Order: sequence, then C-alpha cells, then structure tokens
Amino acid sequence: MTKLLFITLLFGLILHQSAAWEETFGDSFVVGQPKFSNIVVPVLGSPITLTLVSTNSSSVFVLCGQRYFQPTADFKNWNANTCQIYAVTNATTTVTTNSDNTPRVSRRNRQTFTSELEIARDLIPATYWVGVVVQNRNANANFTFSGQACDKGHFGWNCTVSTQFADLSRNETLDFTDVNNVKYLEFNIETGISVSSLELNLQAVGNSSYDIRFDFFNGTLPLSVHNTSNSILVNNRTVNIPLSVLSAGDYFVVLTPVPAKSYYRRRVYDQFRLSLLWQPVLHKCGSSRFGPLCQNATKVNTTQVSQIYTFNTNASAFNYFYVFSSQSNDTFNMTVQPTSGSGKAPQLYVRKGAVPTQLLFDGASTNSSVAHINLGLHDTGKWFFGILGTGSSYAVWFNSQCPNACSNNGNCVLSNGAYSCQCNDGYELFDCSQKKDSGFKTEYIVLIVIGSIIALAALVGLIVYLYNRGKHPGGGYERI
Repeated sequence: MTKLLFITLLFGLILHQSAAWEETFGDSFVVGQPKFSNIVVPVLGSPITLTLVSTNSSSVFVLCGQRYFQPTADFKNWNANTCQIYAVTNATTTVTTNSDNTPRVSRRNRQTFTSELEIARDLIPATYWVGVVVQNRNANANFTFSGQACDKGHFGWNCTVSTQFADLSRNETLDFTDVNNVKYLEFNIETGISVSSLELNLQAVGNSSYDIRFDFFNGTLPLSVHNTSNSILVNNRTVNIPLSVLSAGDYFVVLTPVPAKSYYRRRVYDQFRLSLLWQPVLHKCGSSRFGPLCQNATKVNTTQVSQIYTFNTNASAFNYFYVFSSQSNDTFNMTVQPTSGSGKAPQLYVRKGAVPTQLLFDGASTNSSVAHINLGLHDTGKWFFGILGTGSSYAVWFNSQCPNACSNNGNCVLSNGAYSCQCNDGYELFDCSQKKDSGFKTEYIVLIVIGSIIALAALVGLIVYLYNRGKHPGGGYERI
C-alpha cells in the first residue's frame, strides 16, 4: 500500500511538472506572398515540434518566427540568424483523407502530405510572430507547433529542474553537499523598477580543489547543456560579476562544482565541503531614469501621432523613449529620419522592460535612410526605444506613416519597407516644410543691392559731371 501511494504521488508530481501544449494555424498559400500569425510559447520542457500538413508534397515552405515582432515581409531576409524560429520544409508522407481532412470512410477522398521536424529548443517564454511563405507551388497547409510545457517553478528537459529563490537584498552562503550538487537559483527584477546594474560578488570557500562554474540565463533555463564558453569560474578569491541593463523579468543562475586547475593545495576531507558566498549589490535608478547611466527617457503615448521630436546629437550617444502598454494587443510604430530628408538614418533599437543597447535588444532598424519599427506590443509593461546618434540632427515621429502629412507639400511614399515624404518641386526637409533656396544666398543678395546702389550713385555722379562740363566747356574758368 505504501509503495502504491509513493508511485501514485510520484506519478502525480510528474504530471504536475509538465503538460502538452499545442498551437495551430492554417491557410491557403500563394507563391511569394507571406502570411503571419502568432503563437504563445510557454516554459518549454521539450523541443518544439512542427507538424506540416499540405495538399502538395512539392510545395516548399519557409517559416520565420520572432519574439514580439512580426518578421519583415521581405522573406528573402529570413534565415537562421534573423529568425528565432526558422525552418525550410515540405510535406512528404502521404495521408489519404476525405475532402474535409478526416480519415477516409468513403469513395470521396483525396491525398494530403505531412511531415514533422524539431525546430526550436531554447526559447524565452513569450508571444512569437510567425511568418510563412511558399517558395514554388501554391498549396493549402496547416502548421502545428507542439511540445511539453512546464508548470510554474519547473524548468529544463522534461521539467525536471526546480529552482530556489535568490534574495538580492541580502548576502547568503550556499552549501554544496557533493560534486554533483548543481544549484539552480532564480531571481526577479520587478516591473516598474529601473536597474542600472547588478553586481554579484562571489567566492568559493571550504575546498581549494574545486571551483564553482557560474552560468547566467535570461527568461528561462535552457533545455540543452548550457554553453560553457560564456561561463565564469569562481574560486577562493572574490569574483565581481557585473550584470548591466537588466529587463524586468526572471533570471537564472546555474552553479556547478568543477575541479580546480591547481591541485597543489589539495586537502583531503573526511566529508565534501564547498560553499559559495553570495553577495549581491543592486544599483537602481531614480524616477524616470533608465539604463546603465540612469538617463532620462521621454514618455510617449501609444496613440500619440502629432508630436515630432528633433535632436542634435553627439555621435554614438543614445536618446531614449518609452511607451507603456496596458493591453496585449496594442500596436505602435516609430520612425526616425535625418532632418535634411537625405542620408543614413540613426540606428533604432527597441527592447521590452529595459533600455536597449547595440548588443541587447528585441528589434532593430540599423541600415536605412529611414529607420522604422512597427510592432504589436504583445506583452504589457514598458517598451523602450533607443536612437543611436550620428552627430547630425534627426527627427522622430510615431504612429503615422509620414510626418505632418508632408506639410501638404509632397506625397507619402513607401520605399524599402518604410514610408517617407517625397517633396514637390520647390520644397525640402524630412516633412517638406521648407521652401528650397532659389539659388542666391541672402548675403549675395545684400552684396548685389549694395553694389547696385554704388553703381547708381557713380552713374548719377558721372551724369552731373558731364552736364557741368557741357555747360562750362572751360571747366568754369574764364580765359584772360
């Protein structure tokens, strides 16, 4: 009875830790015309499996998924580097079905084709926009994303890892009972708190034969073995680990005992002893200040369309904006362009929960004359936009294709995926608000006027002189 109860409890625990999840969408696909949908990815306990069911076995589909953002309509730029979910596949296994895709039960039937493949292993739980395009032949197709999802507090392969909470407000001593005692810590940066940096002062004590390997993860623990190339070894000297520009959300630390490289100090212990001194120092910014330098950020409403900001900036210096999304279906777009209306735009970055950097961001527009980001804010909270200055002036506007309707002096045209003003003859700047110079600068006009006055005075003087000379041929003197 006791064994049966134990097995029942164990089985219940396993069921509690993971559950199947599935997201499906389907449509009719025409060659070269991508279609988009979104899926909500949970904490993964297994890789994501993609099941494709298609009406044409020779139709090749390209699939691209990005966290928070809809992939660009230019599917030629979809690849494993630009997409967090990426696959190129066709359906090859024949399945005979009725016309409504149910199993064959009568003469009225047709063939469909199916395939399965693993497409992603380690993804941060979030909403992902997925784009699908067929490359060669039109077809109807259904895409099913499936896998194991972990319940709250469980992570890793088959959801077998549980974590312990790490308090960032106090020091702790973590004891390891043996060489296989891997510890998984979890801490959270609360929404509404702006953190410039977190310093972790760590020291391994009690056993000079072992160091502790430190691995840091954002959002979730990975399914696969973590990459040790980015690990930090903590030894018996205090190691300072600075972690900057943290978003609001969950963070994880994996602590693994590993043999030390120096064995000459090895000491024999009757019992394994190893501890880690955990000393966190959290640096917060003041109200309405963000990032590692605690800079100001301009707040923008998600419905704001009239305001245009212009900046004269230093090269490689960021200006920040932020919006607050209270719903999971808010839409927002932001456009940046040089005020001159020509030249390369500053680089534009966006990030959920913290100011972006050139290395830490969720989306970017970095190589265009008009930098533009269009997104659905599929998560509530703060979204930050960072504009990296070029040393010259630029303009920023929101939620409208072109600024000021091009001042009614031009047309709003789409080019390279972004809208900009095409000014009528005689107008210029990013919003066509200024008349072009006629060709003469003001100082030239002033010189011309002054020169004309001098020439006129000289002419009048010459006329008077000639008149007097004609009236007095001798020059006004009598001959004696």
